[in-house]
Amino acid sequence: IYFLDLNLGRGRMSGKEILDKLNNLECTRAVPKVAFTADAFDPEEMHDIENQVFNAYLSKPSLKIRMVDVFQRLVE
Repeated sequence: IYFLDLNLGRGRMSGKEILDKLNNLECTRAVPKVAFTADAFDPEEMHDIENQVFNAYLSKPSLKIRMVDVFQRLVE
């Protein structure tokens, strides 16, 4: 499972850019991807998440229980 921070910046690739690269590689295309975002209530951010191939998302600060739930769902 890949956990991608959508809010990376300042010279680094964003989580969205990393997602695009992972989805373009045959060997990582099927690996589940989870988005981390600090902007869970930002409509533009949520639109980006829904329109990309994420299997789940977690908002920051994330609760440990929620992270475990997502992980367990994706590995079943």
